[in-house]
Amino acid sequence: MKMLTNSFWPSRIGGAIILLAAATSLNACSSISYATSPSEQSKLATQTQQIQKLQSAEYRDDMNAMTFEDNNQTLGNYYADKGAKAHKLIDELEEGHEVSPLEIDQVLNNSDADKYDQRPPVPLDDEIGNGY
Repeated sequence: MKMLTNSFWPSRIGGAIILLAAATSLNACSSISYATSPSEQSKLATQTQQIQKLQSAEYRDDMNAMTFEDNNQTLGNYYADKGAKAHKLIDELEEGHEVSPLEIDQVLNNSDADKYDQRPPVPLDDEIGNGY
């Protein structure tokens, strides 16, 4: 009897693996075909574009935060905060939540950085023209 149950054990595991693989592939197919209508495809394309812009902004903000963390901590903190806000919006969009275009524009706009920039002004005789 023990020999009989041992011979069925591998086939049960194999059957369970095949069943799980089939369920996974069906789930993947249903998620791929989710955006079949043109309006859904347009919405998905817009959302993907927004995520890419926010990811780029998050990367730039994180790099700027590291650049200024030693010599201008307030500016570094500004960029770190902006990067965290961009990351939060990315998470919300990836989870399928609606994010207002105003919130996205605020995160992408770094014009307030001038308030925190404590560096002296660029000299007028800057021959290279690159500023700092």
